[in-house]
Amino acid sequence: ATNATGADGLRLFYSGAGAASGVDLDYTIGLGSDLFFDLEQLLGSDGALRSEIDSIEGQNEVANERIANMLTRLEIQRATLTDQDIAMEAALSRLENLRESIRQLTDSLNNNNN
Repeated sequence: ATNATGADGLRLFYSGAGAASGVDLDYTIGLGSDLFFDLEQLLGSDGALRSEIDSIEGQNEVANERIANMLTRLEIQRATLTDQDIAMEAALSRLENLRESIRQLTDSLNNNNN
């Protein structure tokens, strides 16, 4: 049989004693072949399952790109905050030195007035 009949690969073997010329043969597709073809449509290289896998893989790639961008932005923000913290600590140190200088000046002025 050919693929035009839908029975591509079907072979019949007759081993009977009589002539086969008057035999009428009708084939139907059974549950097994229906299941096979349905699974082929679902699991084949262009089937629904492959489409879903491709879609999920695409979403995964987009999510990974977003994660990489977020991590880059977080690293930049961390560096900025670290620099600001260092600058704040330096300013506090300068203010503490200035406060100490003012305290010494006021103490010396108070001692001179007494």
